Amino acid sequence: KTEESLKRNFATELLDPGQSYEKALETAMRDSVRYTLQLPEGSYAAGVREALDQLHARGYENVTYRNFWGGEGYQGINSTWRDPATGQMFEVQFHTAHSYTAKTVTHELYDKIRLPGTPPDEAARLAREQNEVFDQVPRPPEAADVRLPDPP
Repeated sequence: KTEESLKRNFATELLDPGQSYEKALETAMRDSVRYTLQLPEGSYAAGVREALDQLHARGYENVTYRNFWGGEGYQGINSTWRDPATGQMFEVQFHTAHSYTAKTVTHELYDKIRLPGTPPDEAARLAREQNEVFDQVPRPPEAADVRLPDPP
């Protein structure tokens, strides 16, 4: 992530009145290290399951897991992990070529939607524009059904 993105995320987290400085920093830094796996549509679900199994087998602890396939808007799987030896958190995103391209071309829209000063009607318009792009992304077989495996 860029320095600007980290600063924006941290500042946004601090807007929550109940948010502590430490928790805001932890949340903002959760995806400061990001990996993206791009898998073929035909073997996407099997590839994601294999990667999740490998992360668990190596002892990484899952922090968050969100499967967006099949819903409206963004398509992909985003997960956050912690290395128990160091405490370092990192994000792993799972995409196809089409979903990664859609994510890339809509990223500016996503950033504008998340800005605290964006008026609700403008955010809704930007979200519709973003959704139109993601509506064109082919859904890989079984992608919406991929879940975290049971920890070893």
